[in-house]
Amino acid sequence: MKHLQALMILFVFCSTALAENLIKNGNFEQNYKNKSAKYWAQLGSKGIGHKGVDDVNSKDGKYSYKLSNCPSRKYLAITQSIKGFNKVSDIKKSLKISVWIKTDSITKKPYEGAGEFCFWTHNKGHRNSGSIAIASVRGTTGWTQYTKTITLKDLRRLIGRKQGDKKPFTWTLRANLFNQPGSMWIDKVECEWVEEKPLICKLDAPEYTIDRKNAFLNITVKDFINNKIKLVITGKSNNKLFQKQIVLNKLNTKVEIDISKLKAGTFTLTASLIDKTGKIIIAEKINFKKISGPSFDF
Repeated sequence: MKHLQALMILFVFCSTALAENLIKNGNFEQNYKNKSAKYWAQLGSKGIGHKGVDDVNSKDGKYSYKLSNCPSRKYLAITQSIKGFNKVSDIKKSLKISVWIKTDSITKKPYEGAGEFCFWTHNKGHRNSGSIAIASVRGTTGWTQYTKTITLKDLRRLIGRKQGDKKPFTWTLRANLFNQPGSMWIDKVECEWVEEKPLICKLDAPEYTIDRKNAFLNITVKDFINNKIKLVITGKSNNKLFQKQIVLNKLNTKVEIDISKLKAGTFTLTASLIDKTGKIIIAEKINFKKISGPSFDF
């Protein structure tokens, strides 16, 4: 019984750790007398519009954060930095971001002044900046949840543009209101690392009829994020193994396997990504059916 309790405690601990929110005070319940929110930085043009904690509208709890009444060519923003990485090789997971947003009379089109919530990276002086929009809102809407998972590939691509700059840079989540007389409220901001399957192998067709024009099993590797890594395809026919190895890169994500001598039947292949040390990073099963074939094995 004690062993079972220990396992249950370990399971709860691991689940909590995996779901850790990288954002502090994402529900804006911790705030100050001047209506600023703890852990959040208020930015924008001084003396105009409204920015601050709001106790009239909230998705959950007592408070939300409100940005409103921003004149032409002015902006209001709230931002919080999260712990990120400066090297592409250090990024191992995808980043899942979610936020609840309510709007009132947002009249501008997206990117012309509409309310926006985004993931932003930049270094000191805001050079080498890049952003990915989580939500661009318009009109009058009730509380709506916006969720986006920034893939490992997109994160590495975003950070990769900055590798020439040796200065460390900042990862932030940011809500913007620009050139906009309307109002936007945000609440329940969450950001967490999530596991991502870095390899998806898919057959071009689920079944193959072998003839002179179709003697190859064609496999496409999708969501490829590794550079110059070996893909090993293994299979079995009448207890005899066959294997195909190919070094993948961004320009080479196709694999062809000659199955002209393979008997008719249903088969399972294993696609394995192998790093430079020979360690299997991930293995994925691929099923296919060969409708017709020769009467001999290879």
